[in-house]
Amino acid sequence: DKGQDLLLQAAIHCLQRGFDLQFIFVGRNIDQLSPQIPSSLRPRFTFTGEVANVGDYLKKAHVFVSSSRAEAFSNALGEAMAEALIPIAT
Repeated sequence: DKGQDLLLQAAIHCLQRGFDLQFIFVGRNIDQLSPQIPSSLRPRFTFTGEVANVGDYLKKAHVFVSSSRAEAFSNALGEAMAEALIPIAT
């Protein structure tokens, strides 16, 4: 379980408190999260689904969040760190 529902809850919490943030969710089955977002906050979220060019998204990011409930150190986390992103992992 990637725990993206936890990340979404945290993202909504931050946005509702006035933080100026954008979130990009990349991966399988993430489109099911979209209905949980209040309509006023939807412009702050992008859901790409599974992509072949993850590196392109990493190059544009400032922070990488791994909210997995099971993986201690995923390949994605290693790739993000290789791009010198600030890693946040649960």
